[in-house]
Amino acid sequence: MTITYEEALSTLQSMFSPQGYTQQQLDSVLRHFGGHMENCVECILVHGDGSPEELIRKLSTLPAGSAGDGGGNAAANDIDADEELTRQLAAEDTFQ
Repeated sequence: MTITYEEALSTLQSMFSPQGYTQQQLDSVLRHFGGHMENCVECILVHGDGSPEELIRKLSTLPAGSAGDGGGNAAANDIDADEELTRQLAAEDTFQ
């Protein structure tokens, strides 16, 4: 399911306004990640208790499309882990 940019921004506001993020700051983060809401949420959560202003300053050092994982490999790592788990489960079934 695809949501509009406005819906994504509204969702981010409902999630992160209580932590002090303004609509403009969330818009900056969302635009940095090309409207990819999952990357936005991950970036803000990884930023933790740091100030929203600090995150906005850091955006220029983060690769677009990455949530600060050193190159955007989180999804690939998840797939690799899933494949390994599948192999292990298949091997267990073979031995039973």
